[in-house]
Amino acid sequence: MKEITNLINNIHGRINRRQFLLLSTALLSLPLIKGCEENGISDDERIPGIDVHCHVFNASDLSVSGFVQRVLLKDYEDQVIFKAEEAKQEAFLEGLAGLLIKIISLPAVTAKDEYNSIVNPKFTITSALEPEEQSQQLQRILSEVIAPMPAPPGSKSPGKMIYSADYSVLLQEIKKEIAPLNPEKSEQELSTPEIMAESLVESNGFIGRYIRWAINILSSRSLQVEHLTKLYGGKHGVQLFTPALVDFEYWLDESPRSPFPDQIVVMDAIQRRQTNGAMIHCFAPFDPWRQIIDEDDGNKPTALELVQHAVMEAGFVGVKLYPPMGFYPAENSKKHLAVPERAAQIPDFPKRLDQALTKLYAWCKQEDVAIMAHATNSNDATNGSGERANPKSWEPVLRDYPGLHVNLGHFGGFDEVFDGGAPSASWEWTIGQLLKENHNGLYADMSYLSEFLGDKTSNEDRNRIRQLLSSFINKFDPQLQHLLYGSDWIMMGKEPDHEKYMQIIYNLLSDIGMNEMQIKNYFTNNAINYLGLAKGKATRIRLETYYKKNNLDSERLKILAGG
Repeated sequence: MKEITNLINNIHGRINRRQFLLLSTALLSLPLIKGCEENGISDDERIPGIDVHCHVFNASDLSVSGFVQRVLLKDYEDQVIFKAEEAKQEAFLEGLAGLLIKIISLPAVTAKDEYNSIVNPKFTITSALEPEEQSQQLQRILSEVIAPMPAPPGSKSPGKMIYSADYSVLLQEIKKEIAPLNPEKSEQELSTPEIMAESLVESNGFIGRYIRWAINILSSRSLQVEHLTKLYGGKHGVQLFTPALVDFEYWLDESPRSPFPDQIVVMDAIQRRQTNGAMIHCFAPFDPWRQIIDEDDGNKPTALELVQHAVMEAGFVGVKLYPPMGFYPAENSKKHLAVPERAAQIPDFPKRLDQALTKLYAWCKQEDVAIMAHATNSNDATNGSGERANPKSWEPVLRDYPGLHVNLGHFGGFDEVFDGGAPSASWEWTIGQLLKENHNGLYADMSYLSEFLGDKTSNEDRNRIRQLLSSFINKFDPQLQHLLYGSDWIMMGKEPDHEKYMQIIYNLLSDIGMNEMQIKNYFTNNAINYLGLAKGKATRIRLETYYKKNNLDSERLKILAGG
């Protein structure tokens, strides 16, 4: 594995151990979902809780091509079991990205059409493909990257298949992956789009899982929520999921097919369904660049106004920020900020970023609204912008807005330690130092701690993480009052044993000596404080009003906050 990690590092620069792909790690394969139902842990083994970090989106909500091309390839995790020389590795990644883009660019149900289908059962969705059409389109896409070469005149043997330079390595790997599923098929038969398509949707191999995800992400958000709550909800499972929407449009220079106001509207409608007994209340995305454009062009609602509507009127519980797209949480004007050329053409762009963010923080402080931020060095839209997610960058925000509730996502991998640094060099330790400075509104979620899923991480490395986590808690958070549970679903869906994630994390906390009260803090109580769900708190009051307005059962909120 070290050889593969070094290989990828050579291609794409420094890659952290836990870097993951916002797109390609999301896996909603129906065969895998079925497997989760059959092999998952029972309700009695689950721990009631709140999942503060998960996602619900479909292909029409994303800047597909930009994300796959400019983020996916730079954020490739060391999970790719592909031993080859550098050029071959890069060709494989580019081929896979191209294939994913082709699939994800197929028609997916738009937010507007899905909303109309929810409020009007007679509405016919025309913006998405039927399942059988998706299968046909997969065959068509595969045929586009396979170029048949006719057999020479008079030849009795079938003609060989040749591939375009962009996809040759990928197609070789596809054939290797599907061969065990087709022992009776010849090399020539394995090269046909029909066999490839049929086999990839059945394969549990690396490529097959990504292809199935790409197909299934074309499905509706309602189905995504149904899968989420079925996997991790239930009487003894997660009682509240808070999916975070994302906004990458300006940083990736590509508009999603579903505008963000439409995404807010449809998720509001889905929240009111309260699927499978679990409550759904989302985080609204805020991009300061969008706020700048909206102000300059007179767009209504502005990015901030859309967030304010989502939280105050539409049942959302917080705001999601994504600094690795290219901005610091504060003091951008004090940095030598490298930005895309389109942004550089805006006068005083770094200063305008700060102004937009200041407006957001002031409003969140005033209304007691929680903020969640991506806080690991990954998913950067421009070279090196992942460093802008460093928790250290939040220090001026926490100083200027005391008591502001901020959750820094993806805690627990201690990447810098595994890269050779001391614990004090880790981003986790930075969070601890901020806690020592009495920033009591600061939290961190342990979402997508994939080192404890499956068997790809050695026992030695797992023990090292246990020791580091134990040391962090003892030093910075002895009552375990600032760490939160998050799954990072749907991204975590490709990992083995992901359906047991709550139990695995429970076992991890037990292994390092946490008692039942500390564990309850982690899974439930801390999220209640972070989100403001206790009786009389701002978010609780807003949700009670929302439930009353929409004729929902507000008694359910008592399950979370004890009354």
